[in-house]
Amino acid sequence: MNEMWRWVCGIGMLAVLAGAVQADAQRRQILTGVKSVAVMIEPTPSGEGGGLATPQLKIAAELRLRQAGVTVVSSLDESSQHFVYINVTVAPVYKGQSDSPLLYNLRVEFFQPVSAVINSQVAVASVWKQGILGAIEKGQLQDRAKADLNELLDEFINDYLAANPGGK
Repeated sequence: MNEMWRWVCGIGMLAVLAGAVQADAQRRQILTGVKSVAVMIEPTPSGEGGGLATPQLKIAAELRLRQAGVTVVSSLDESSQHFVYINVTVAPVYKGQSDSPLLYNLRVEFFQPVSAVINSQVAVASVWKQGILGAIEKGQLQDRAKADLNELLDEFINDYLAANPGGK
């Protein structure tokens, strides 16, 4: 009986790993052929961001992408509607307390034009996303958000470069 459980657990773990490898391959494949990206960051409403400077995060994201060899364009146009979208949501753990720790959710998504199977209509949709949820003291938010953003951008960059070997 014990031996059977080992086999069942082993096969189950292999199935999970195989699914993860396939998901990674699909996540990377969707980035194949992307020539350039724009970076869009949703500003955090004043007073809710715990001192988070979203323009600085945008500049840091663009720099990290460029340094990795990803062509970054300054804005979207008809020829390139591919963009990395960054969203940071921040809320106090204890509402009404100025020294409350903060909960934050950082998301990085990649949007591109997609075609609907049923009627071939084209829309822009999120095709790649990763996120981090955390809690932090208010004074540490900017540094933590930048570190987490770098981690998520590195995941995107790795997938992008795997899908587009040999450059832009």
